[in-house]
Amino acid sequence: MELKRAGFGPLDPASGSGVFLEDCITMLTFVDSLRFGELCDQLMDGHIRYGFGSKAALTSRPADIRAIDCSGFVRYFMYQATFGRLTMPDGSVVQCDWCRKQRLQSVNYRDAARSDALIRIAFLPPHKGHAGHVWLIHRGRTLESHGGKGPDRRLWNTPILINGVRHCYELALAPGIGDFVVPRQTYA
Repeated sequence: MELKRAGFGPLDPASGSGVFLEDCITMLTFVDSLRFGELCDQLMDGHIRYGFGSKAALTSRPADIRAIDCSGFVRYFMYQATFGRLTMPDGSVVQCDWCRKQRLQSVNYRDAARSDALIRIAFLPPHKGHAGHVWLIHRGRTLESHGGKGPDRRLWNTPILINGVRHCYELALAPGIGDFVVPRQTYA
């Protein structure tokens, strides 16, 4: 099967056509579907609370994490889901800059409603003394750690997210991951 992405040729380096050296930076990382489901189950079972500034070591076991903030969650989740192939910096503003510097494909946030194989990453900017926010979106639902909840999933178009989102990028491919992953859900 030939994968295509807007603005690029086939994403099959073996074919030798349509992939140029400068495009390699923008190729999407693959997420392991089994690991994705395991992480959702382990991180979103209610034992982890949100903690502003709380981080987890990238090699921590999910059971050992007690608190994590939004950027720490995104960084940990993507590192674990890609078996260490994707290491991001920490901090939502720094992560947003990193996405831009990696030349990830910027997309309209409404694309987050799509039920496709892409994992997107989105950002709220800092505002009036409050820190920014970062979250992942897959199949129309977020994967995030947020105040009052900790890690969970909610609809992509939750008003606080859709009304304030500033940037959204394609981050990774998650083929074979369906809607079977429905951990602890909130809608606030």
